[in-house]
Amino acid sequence: MAREPGRLYSVQRRGRAMYKKTRRVGLRATVVAAATALLQAGSTASADELAAQRLTGNLSLITGAGSNVVVLETPEGLALVDSGAPESAEALLNFIDDQFDGAPIRVLFNTHWHLDHTGANEVIARGGATIVAHQNTRLWMGTEYYVEWEQKNYTPRPEAALPTHTFYSHEPQPLRYELGGYAIEYGHLAEAHTDGDIYVRFPADDVIAVGGVLAVDEFPLLDFSTGGWVGGNQDAMRVLGGIVGPDTQVIAAHGAPQTRAVLEAQLAMLDEISERMRVEMIKGKGVDEILSAGVTAGYESLPEPRRFVYNLYQGFWWGGRLRGPI
Repeated sequence: MAREPGRLYSVQRRGRAMYKKTRRVGLRATVVAAATALLQAGSTASADELAAQRLTGNLSLITGAGSNVVVLETPEGLALVDSGAPESAEALLNFIDDQFDGAPIRVLFNTHWHLDHTGANEVIARGGATIVAHQNTRLWMGTEYYVEWEQKNYTPRPEAALPTHTFYSHEPQPLRYELGGYAIEYGHLAEAHTDGDIYVRFPADDVIAVGGVLAVDEFPLLDFSTGGWVGGNQDAMRVLGGIVGPDTQVIAAHGAPQTRAVLEAQLAMLDEISERMRVEMIKGKGVDEILSAGVTAGYESLPEPRRFVYNLYQGFWWGGRLRGPI
């Protein structure tokens, strides 16, 4: 069960003013030190690149941090979904501090392990926040592994970055987390984008964050090296279709808020292309031959078709998933 956050700060904005001033001194020192350690390459994101969009009275979407970051504001403090890329950590934390009057971050949900979604985990954890994720996400973040489609080796993240409250697929879902009188629901989307994807739903506001399982104006990324594949992504679209209503705001990893129609369109596209792939693969064709056969016909506007087809191809082969007659 999620631990109940302590009531350490005033719930009234006028009571935050003095806290805000003193908190920023300590927070920014912590942010600078942690962000410096996190940076791997490239320049630190500027606060000018960040923007906040109000989704509902209590929910906001922050863009420009490397991935979408959802913020719930409650009398007890803030709940975040994803923490952006490491190079954006300092700017993101300062931006949140400014936008939400120094309110403390109480809980952070990681929708999966990818670095552009977990890059500020260390900084946020140092403020005492609980980090919630699927157990597979914690396992990937805590070990060394090679991601073939990136041709990149990942080393274990610092202990402070790892999720502190995890769950397993067999547990009854959705699970619930209460913060400041607001209920947050979350659950596993198995083997979709990775094997640790989760959705985070705010029922009172009819908003759901789905991380990398949904792609906006691009092919979905099927990270077969850490458990994602097309069948899991199709299943995820069906699961979400049973949760998302006609007016629900759906927040993907990138892009503007979406509607149920985008989930349905992605499922239809995956159904169509995966069947084409299955037919060509059973004929013994490789990735480039399959691309030449026009497997992505009708979707020419979407970038990086070869990466999509390559990952789909590899995900089919892994675990004997390609079966049946033509």
